[in-house]
Amino acid sequence: MSDLNNFVSGTEIDRKREETKAYLKEQLREAEDEYRRKEAYKQRHKDRGNDTWLAPGVLEKLGKQEEKDRHNIGETSSKSAKKNRDKDYKKDDEKRKRRERDAEKKHKHDRKVGFG
Repeated sequence: MSDLNNFVSGTEIDRKREETKAYLKEQLREAEDEYRRKEAYKQRHKDRGNDTWLAPGVLEKLGKQEEKDRHNIGETSSKSAKKNRDKDYKKDDEKRKRRERDAEKKHKHDRKVGFG
């Protein structure tokens, strides 16, 4: 008997499906309208020149300076990277030599004491 209480007709299911479809379609339309409205606002804002807060001449100078800085950073970074790499090699070499000296001292001490 409880199965009969849970029965839903095919027409009722179809009606709910159509309502859901219509609701989602309306939501999509509203979202598209909102997107178009925002994009149009951004474009008008840009066309008026309100998208920048600096004068055009200043922006141009800054753009040139950024290009120059970007170019210089590329050169110095490779030079500094090479310097750092050389420093690392030098440090590693010094550590290796120090270990060898310490091992030699220990070996001499052990021979003197009678362990070797």
